[in-house]
Amino acid sequence: MKSRILAFILLLSSSAFAQLSFKAEVDTNQIKLGEPIQLELSAKVPKAAEYTWPLFESGQNGIEIIESGKLDSLIEGDWIQLHQTFTLTSFDSGEVEIPALELSVENEEVQRSSPIAILVYFPEIKAEQDYFDIKAPREIPFNYWLLVYWGLGAAGLAALIYYLWKFWQKRKNQDEKQVEEIQIPPIEWALEELNKLEARGLWQNGKAKAYFSELDEILKIFLERKFGLKALESTAEELIVKIKPLCKEDRHFNNLKNSLRLSAMVKFARQQSLPEENVQALEAVRDFVNSQEAPKLEADV
Repeated sequence: MKSRILAFILLLSSSAFAQLSFKAEVDTNQIKLGEPIQLELSAKVPKAAEYTWPLFESGQNGIEIIESGKLDSLIEGDWIQLHQTFTLTSFDSGEVEIPALELSVENEEVQRSSPIAILVYFPEIKAEQDYFDIKAPREIPFNYWLLVYWGLGAAGLAALIYYLWKFWQKRKNQDEKQVEEIQIPPIEWALEELNKLEARGLWQNGKAKAYFSELDEILKIFLERKFGLKALESTAEELIVKIKPLCKEDRHFNNLKNSLRLSAMVKFARQQSLPEENVQALEAVRDFVNSQEAPKLEADV
């Protein structure tokens, strides 16, 4: 009886720890004018839930963004750990504030971080520090060997520029010739590349990582050519957010979302995919590409 009660308590404890969370933290609350400060955003959201990551813009409340890190994600069971780092600063002396940020999660209450006050102060100036006059410029004796070195350097630079110009002209002519010969629309190109990938049988020969890497690259290049998105440098979670408005049906979005997350797990050696999952991942991309084809209109009678 005691063992059952203990097991029940442990089950409740584990459920209590696995819950939605969101927080914002800084590495210090006092900085000198223009000195960098690190803002860490972290959250835990259900794996199957849709969420909207908070947007933090430069210039809010006197806070300037120096660098925005990528949104990293890590799947742990039924949850996704999210993390993003910002490098901030301020050029306003006194107290500035990082505003409260909001994380929206499907079927859950909006998660809000607490505002963070930052004290910005001027660097300390020592009154007793000595000051010195500016020294007059020193005369440097003329060196005739410099003329020789400069002449040889100029000749070498001219030769290099001429070589690069000839190489560029040759490459430009080749590229223009290829463009004239081949003009494949994005949809036709993507479908052709998917057929080639499928025919190569990479995952059937134990090359699942290479299979998913090429599948991701085909999808990203298609998104850049078709919609002008910056997809090649995007993570799986960032790409999921970008493609949602482009999906005409929920099934296309859900299938692509599962494909991208499975691809990330396989490429980073965190999970081995099943044969049917490999097939479904490629079909998800193919269905999405086909869905972007404009419907053909019947000719007027």
